[in-house]
Amino acid sequence: MGLDYDEQLIAEAQSNAERAGIAAELICADLREMPFEDDSFDVVIDFGTLYHVARADDGLREVVRVLAPGGLFVHETRISQLLSHPVRARGRTIPWDTETALRRKRWAVLWATRTTF
Repeated sequence: MGLDYDEQLIAEAQSNAERAGIAAELICADLREMPFEDDSFDVVIDFGTLYHVARADDGLREVVRVLAPGGLFVHETRISQLLSHPVRARGRTIPWDTETALRRKRWAVLWATRTTF
């Protein structure tokens, strides 16, 4: 399952998946209003979106909503963001203090995980 706000990127990803023989369901939607039921996923992976979206706290709440109990949230770290977007990432953070349902699990310099409880 993949989600992106940009229809052209979804179309490109769908084409790449088909060419590689990968069955994937790709949806054009907003991270802050995901069209999934509560507790739908065991794992959610964020490739830096929460560092760049307005109202990131709403996005983080949605991640928690769609994660099943004990689910894993994999996300880029601030260091990863600064290395990949040195100018644009300055001063941007994920608003962890707005969502208390995630507990830090592992941190590996560029990627980290948190789990729901």
